[in-house]
Amino acid sequence: MKKTTLFLTVFMLVYTSMQAQNLIENGDMENSTSWVINKRGTDATLDFAIGQGVSNSQALLLSCSDVPEGNFFVVINTTDFPFTQNDTIKATFWAKGGLGLEITPFVQESDGNGFVNLDKIQVEPSFQKYELIVPVTSNTSDLYRFKIRGSGGAIGDIYIDDLVLELYVEEEVVDEAPLSLPTNDITLSTSIYPNPTSDYLNIKEKHNYEVFNTIGQRILSGKSEKIDVRNLNAGVYIISIDNKIQHRFVKE
Repeated sequence: MKKTTLFLTVFMLVYTSMQAQNLIENGDMENSTSWVINKRGTDATLDFAIGQGVSNSQALLLSCSDVPEGNFFVVINTTDFPFTQNDTIKATFWAKGGLGLEITPFVQESDGNGFVNLDKIQVEPSFQKYELIVPVTSNTSDLYRFKIRGSGGAIGDIYIDDLVLELYVEEEVVDEAPLSLPTNDITLSTSIYPNPTSDYLNIKEKHNYEVFNTIGQRILSGKSEKIDVRNLNAGVYIISIDNKIQHRFVKE
């Protein structure tokens, strides 16, 4: 495939906080107040494990050994926070558990009606940081609550710590860099995470990928939904997915 070296103007969407404080109470998990569980026919339990959080702090512990088919449990933070139509939300947290266990963070109207899934994530045996940025395209403005759903993929123990929920707006920042890429379009979105990263870069589904440095040299390639970047030097890189979409990410 022919490559053309050119001077690209990369428009990067930078998310800046609309308010400094966490939208929910006790997201640091140091106090069990504000957290409840709806078992919904499962045997799931909610507890707080001392010394099991990030930096040996306290962590929220979800334990479950039986989820009948079609059932699920929901962990709820009872803090009400406002959304206006088309707000963008960012949830940042740490999680660990049995390999492959799945949970789905979401926000739901406080009256239990409309909801928006932030994403389904698979946890790792050691703590990993997750960053989810999702526009909440609700038809109305309302009060919402943060929740976590678990079903048959959440049988086991899952630890969650340092949850921060923020409202974000987009600012356009122009960054210019000489790149040699297979295409001349760079589109940034939230389909890769975490960003920045120090070890692995996740894609929502398995895709062909190529990783380039800022002078267009291909450094990595393959097909996966989890890319090992531990051996890359700290800096800025471009990942090309299926030779169609490019994302900029930072290796710490």
